[in-house]
This record gives sequence, structure tokens and C-alpha cells, in this order.
Amino acid sequence: MEHFYLGFEYFWCFVEAILFTMFFKHILGLNEKIKLKVYVVLSFLISIVVFVLTILEIRQSYRMVIGVSIYFVYSLLFKGNLNDKIFYNLIFNLIQIAAEILTMNLLRFIFKIPAAEMVLLHGTARLITGLIVKLIKYKLIKIIAEYVKPHKNILPRKYNLFVWLIYMISAISMIFLFDLNRVAGEVEGLDILLIFISGTFLFINGVVYLFLTELNKHYIKQKERAILDMHYKATGRYLKMNQETNLEIRKIRHDINNHLANIKNLASTSSNNRINEYINVIIENMDNFPITIRTGNEIADMVLNQKRIEAVNNDIAFKVKAVIPPDIPINPPDFSSLLFNSIDNAIEACLKIEDKSKRRIEIVINPKKDYLNFEISNSINKDVQIRRGITSKKDKDSHGYGLFILEDVANKYNGFIDHEVLNEEFKLYMAVSLNGELPV
Repeated sequence: MEHFYLGFEYFWCFVEAILFTMFFKHILGLNEKIKLKVYVVLSFLISIVVFVLTILEIRQSYRMVIGVSIYFVYSLLFKGNLNDKIFYNLIFNLIQIAAEILTMNLLRFIFKIPAAEMVLLHGTARLITGLIVKLIKYKLIKIIAEYVKPHKNILPRKYNLFVWLIYMISAISMIFLFDLNRVAGEVEGLDILLIFISGTFLFINGVVYLFLTELNKHYIKQKERAILDMHYKATGRYLKMNQETNLEIRKIRHDINNHLANIKNLASTSSNNRINEYINVIIENMDNFPITIRTGNEIADMVLNQKRIEAVNNDIAFKVKAVIPPDIPINPPDFSSLLFNSIDNAIEACLKIEDKSKRRIEIVINPKKDYLNFEISNSINKDVQIRRGITSKKDKDSHGYGLFILEDVANKYNGFIDHEVLNEEFKLYMAVSLNGELPV
């Protein structure tokens, strides 16, 4: 009979591991690079470790800390960023702790079981208690999995740290409430107090989560407004550049007509040397013409040449190696916004470098397979921290969303964006799909 109950004890440990796996699968999703059987095997191994800790009768609070650590390492195998994994680990463990405290104290209160006997339950009583605990956990996890969905968190770090601190304090406090279970029956009213405290912790954390969600929605709306504003500005800049280019072309056409007339006059009245001197002056003037970068794409040429002038005026070495198809399935405002914001970010970073000889921007753009690939690198100050939504400009309401805007455009065209900082250099990688029609 003892083996039968031990089997059920292990079964509850395995159920807990499966609940954790199901919770993270539903919330964050499984990693495609990891086979399903790996998750099953790891759930099995984790349940064995927790079972061993249980039968060794290690102090419950210590066992909980060890279990939390094991499950956190396991959660790293799922999708999602580290922030999400920390957050949902805290949520899961809060559910687990609260379920056990509430169940134990409710049963003790209803059946008037002394605290010492409740902790040492064996046999059928322990089996029934375990069943109730797991059912409560399952119900709570199912509710939370339905209503708590992962969202794009763009809150400033200080808010995230504040929320994590609240959750961690709650989790640690509730772990130590386990120890109070041992003496709850010896102190009158303590069992009711523990139930009240557990419920209060859950309520507070629920309110904090709702506050975090609403605050994040506000920041997302603010970001969307800023991105839309930046798109409008990029469109305006594109139209202005188009007008300036057309005006410049008309000037060149007018100058060429004048030059041809002068050359014709020189040919009839002067020597070849005078004609050659005049032609050399024309060539020299053409070399100073602002359109010196030619990629094959009119929009890219306009933006890159304008940014080259801006970079040169600020003592920034500006190097471009680009081949871009003349017709690409990207709306002109989006394409100009992609170029403007990526290069603006690079120029802004270079301007922070006091040593002007170290200011450098290199741009490589070329089509590869079905994507147009961008690699933009620029020098940066040592120990700089690159974070989305952060700007050093005075107008923080309309700036600081450079990387957000780039990500928005890349996603719109089934692309991606990534970046890295290495040896005082920031590198931005982008790719947008060349397949498909222009989005409406």
C-alpha cells in the first residue's frame, strides 16, 4: 500500500511539471528548434527531482526555492524573451503557493485538523489533499492562461523593475507563509489570517498586472502616434527632396544648353586649348554636384545623397556600397522612412563622439535571394547602451522611436531587424521581402 501512495505522490509531481509545460506552451509557445519529446523527457526528469525532494522531507520552504529555480531554468527552453519568462515564472509560482496555502488552511479550518498533523498527512488523506490542490492549480492556471496573454512590453525599465519587485516580494513572502502552516493550528485565528493573506497577495498581484497592462497600452498608443508622425514627416521629406531634385535637373538642363552654346562659340573663334579648359571647368563643377551616390533606385539616391551632405558637414566619414533595384515592392514613404530613420540614428550616435576622426558611418544595401538586405554600421561612444524608445534629443515626445519605426516597417514587409554592439561600433541589420505586392 505504501508503494501505491508513493506512486500517487510521484504522479502529483509529474502533473505539476505537465501543468507548467502546458502553461508556458499556451502563453509563450514551444521553441521550434526543440523537439516535443525533449519537453516531455525534461518534464519527467523534473518531476523525479521534485519527488525525491518530497520523500526526503526537506523543509517545505527550501523545497519550494529549489523547485522554483529548476522550473525557471526549464522555462528558458520556451519562446519569448527573458522578461516574459521571469514574469510568467513568478505568476505560476504565485498560483502554486497560493493554491497550497489556501487548500491546506481551508481543510484544516473545516475539519479542525491540527497544524502538525496537517503537515504530516499520509495515505488517503494526503492523496485527497493533493488532488484538491492540483485541481485548484489547474483551474487557476486555465483562467490565467485564457486572460493573461503575452503582449509587446515597451514600458520604461523603471516600471518593469517596480512590478517585478512586487511579484518577487509576494512570492518570497508566500514561501515563508508555508512555515507558518506548522504553527497555524496552535495560534487562534492564524489559519483564517493565512487564508486572508494569501487571497490578498493574489488580489494585489492581479491589480498590479492590470495596472501594468493599461500603462503599457498607453505607451503603445503613444508609440503608434509617434511612428505615424514620423511616417508623415518622412513622406514630407521625400516629396521635398523630389521637388528639389526636379528643380536641380531643370537647372542642369538650362546650364547644359548654355555650356553647349559657349563651346560652339569657342570652337569657331578660339583654339582647342581654350575649349579643353572650359570643358575641364564644367567637369569640375559636375564633380561637386550633390548627387554622387548612385544605387539604381531614385528614392535611395535622394536620401543617401542628402544624408551624405549632412554627415560630411558634421565631420562624419560616410561610405556607401549599395545596389538597389529601381522598382521594389515597398511604398516610397516607407522606404524613405526606413532609410531616413536608420541613418538619422547613426548620425545622432556619431555626433556624441568628441574625437571627430572616429566618426564613421558605413552602409551596405543589396538584394539577396528574395530580400533586400541592409547593414548600417556606425561608431559609438564607449559603453553606450542602445535601447528602443530612448533618445538624447530635446523633443522626447516625437523622437526616440527610431528602432520602433524600423521594426514597424520591416514587419509590414515580412522582414526582420536586429542589431549588435561590438568594439565601439553599432551594427544594424535589416531585411525586407522583395516578393509580394505593395501593401494598401
